Amino acid sequence: FYLNVFLACVSFSIVLPSLWPYLQRFGVDENFLALVLAIYSIGEFLGSILWGYIYNASTMKFSLYTCIGAGFIGSLLYSFGGYFLGWGKWLVFLGRFIQGLWTGGQQAIEQAYITECIDKDENLSMIADLGASAVLGFVLGPVVGLICGFINFRVGSFYVDEYTSNGYFQAIFTIIMFLGTFFLFVEIPREYRRGLQEDEDEEEDENEAEDENEDEEVIQKAKEVMQHDPSTYDFSSLDDRVKNYLSK
Repeated sequence: FYLNVFLACVSFSIVLPSLWPYLQRFGVDENFLALVLAIYSIGEFLGSILWGYIYNASTMKFSLYTCIGAGFIGSLLYSFGGYFLGWGKWLVFLGRFIQGLWTGGQQAIEQAYITECIDKDENLSMIADLGASAVLGFVLGPVVGLICGFINFRVGSFYVDEYTSNGYFQAIFTIIMFLGTFFLFVEIPREYRRGLQEDEDEEEDENEAEDENEDEEVIQKAKEVMQHDPSTYDFSSLDDRVKNYLSK
């Protein structure tokens, strides 16, 4: 968890020093910069909702795998935009949106897992530790971004410069997160997740309440029947539950 949170926050802030110069390569103005910044936040919002549903319907690891996979795709799109000066800005735009989905989804998954699977006595300390990891990632992200500014090499038609290297670093981070989740994370089975147990308890309570209401209706109906003359009352129209109650 700590590694995932740290790398996710580094990935968020790594592009800050170079995002505007990168977009200027495509001849855009400040309005498009604002659009790219806004679409990331929109992605975070939608990602938290989407992966919240995925988490409830599946396992923790599957949720993280799909979420991190989205981050990998978004990171590559962010870098691939640099190869297409005509419409590459829209690849950057799409890449930042998908990266927002990744960040929002990962936050939702991790917070839900802490709430459901970590002892309440340890919740506060773990949330504090995760917050420290996030802050450290935000602080070091721009530093990594500045280091990326010195990267510039070409291998055939493939090249990496101070702008596209950010996305490739993010893609590498997602691979590390995927491997860390696969090898190091031990998941608590679904049946022991506190949220699912509470849902089952609520469903049982609702069923018991419905049964009690039905029993009261049967008793009330039986009392009404007992007030009539048995020789003239049509018992065939009664519900089977009322008949069973009267036969006791």
